[in-house]
Amino acid sequence: EVEAALLTGKADIAVHSMKDMPAKMPDGLMLTAVTTREDPRDVLVTRDGRDLESLSSGAVLGTSSIRRRAQMSKLRPDLRLVPLRGNVGSRLAKLQSGEVDATLLAQAGLNRLGLPEIKQVALSTDLMLPAPGQGVLCIQTRSGDDRAQEICSLINCAETAIASAAERAMVEKLDASCKTPMGAYARIIGDRLEVRGELLSPDGKHVYTDEQVIELSDKGPDNMIAAAVAGTDLAQTLSVKAGDRLSSILGRT
Repeated sequence: EVEAALLTGKADIAVHSMKDMPAKMPDGLMLTAVTTREDPRDVLVTRDGRDLESLSSGAVLGTSSIRRRAQMSKLRPDLRLVPLRGNVGSRLAKLQSGEVDATLLAQAGLNRLGLPEIKQVALSTDLMLPAPGQGVLCIQTRSGDDRAQEICSLINCAETAIASAAERAMVEKLDASCKTPMGAYARIIGDRLEVRGELLSPDGKHVYTDEQVIELSDKGPDNMIAAAVAGTDLAQTLSVKAGDRLSSILGRT
């Protein structure tokens, strides 16, 4: 609906969560800008603020994210995973009512909603790699709308754009979606871009990880291209590692 509003001229800009954006844009639309990335980590939310290690065996963890279910199956196979749908408010209400003992949410979402009182423990990206684009807001415009593009460029974060280019290239190369059990996280450290990726079988029993590190130049457009190449190369490496299991991971069998 949002993209239709852009295409028909009812709206001039659209704001999306990057992790929900398909790798390929509809004809006539383009990704114009990204804002500074919020905290990309996942957080464990419980009624009493306990951490992942402190959850008792058999505790009920609610999440409908295929990625999070696979990662939790790897980290804590003794937990009972159940679907938990709805917006942040409804999921927190189900937690408080005792329907589940814990859930997983994006730190960025909690920060943007202003919910500091929630009992939460952030999970490091070393422990749990986030979804591609997690924590990033992106702005979409019509391809020929120079005025909208000029305005939106004023809030573009170049560092986030470079990292996002790598993560989105991974998604595109794998032809993945939000239903693919994969994690990706790119960040700039000094003059280098580090891109980490992960593919998991839905049951968490098979995990394939790798990373790419590239040097950045002082030319912005070159860095965007190099980041996309790094993401593509990383996706290819993960594909080879996954081998015959790749089709099932991508939901094609």
